[in-house]
Amino acid sequence: FGPFALESFDPNVQVTIARRPDSWMGDRPWVDKVKYVNMLDTAAQVAAYRSGQISTINVPPDQVAQFKRDLKNHTFQSRGGISRGSFTLRMDDKVPWGKDVRVRRALSMVIDRYEAIEVIYSGAGKPTATLPWVFEGFATPPEVYANYEGYKKDKNAERAEATKLLQAAGQEKLTFDILSSSTNPTPHKAAAEFVQDQLKKIGIQVKLDLIEFTSYKKRVDDGNWTTTTDGYTSGFNPDEHLRQYAYTKGSRNYGGYSNKEYDALVDKADQEFDAKKRGEIMIQAQKLSISEADHIWLGCSEAVCATQPNVKGYIPTGEYPQTYR
Repeated sequence: FGPFALESFDPNVQVTIARRPDSWMGDRPWVDKVKYVNMLDTAAQVAAYRSGQISTINVPPDQVAQFKRDLKNHTFQSRGGISRGSFTLRMDDKVPWGKDVRVRRALSMVIDRYEAIEVIYSGAGKPTATLPWVFEGFATPPEVYANYEGYKKDKNAERAEATKLLQAAGQEKLTFDILSSSTNPTPHKAAAEFVQDQLKKIGIQVKLDLIEFTSYKKRVDDGNWTTTTDGYTSGFNPDEHLRQYAYTKGSRNYGGYSNKEYDALVDKADQEFDAKKRGEIMIQAQKLSISEADHIWLGCSEAVCATQPNVKGYIPTGEYPQTYR
């Protein structure tokens, strides 16, 4: 905890850190104590902030305008986010059609990423490849992914090709469920509804299974799902993102994607000291994973942090809302 020491910890509830009296930073930090409260439910987070129970919050994208109208004396700071909306398919024996790359490519090609930003994030975000757009130099640039399947502006042409791919795979009458959270509207519920609407455009019928967040997470962890929509957030390290979500047996590779060539590129990037070369290798890895639709990334939100009027000098970074200077 750096210049802080652990004062108390309640698993899944809160952690409190206090300033060390022997801090090597002299009279800093000027904060005596910080309490991190664990709230998985978005509505609960908003209610806690509005009632003054918590000092800072990442405002849900669809509520930014309302927050700014209601809380004029509060501080709002924008930055690039690392939370990405994802439509994830299983690729194992329980969902055989998910193992067919033609089906995954087709589903990816149907979805309009640019419309997703408007619908899911109220315009406060950008399309993204595997890495969030804030990882400049490592994330796939917009002018590059604009030529990838699923990211092209001519959706009529892509949807026509998607229909052909499903027919070739014998899945032109595909139907399935999307599991997501009803209590986390952005991006979970909003993403599920958006994907359902998009897939209708080529005749795919989707049923939504929207449940409370903790129950949703348990079902994902237990493998009791076919497809999901989720909002994934990881640390401010591009290697961490590439390893967690698409590397063979990665900790958040829930769909079970595996590609030896992708793994080798991630390993190679991890061993490259030159930042420019490392970024080039990572972009190669992203191109490969996108071409096989390991995840169908819907977009990345812009993070807007609100702080209470009594909080001064708090500057959130792009890593997590609790990371500041």
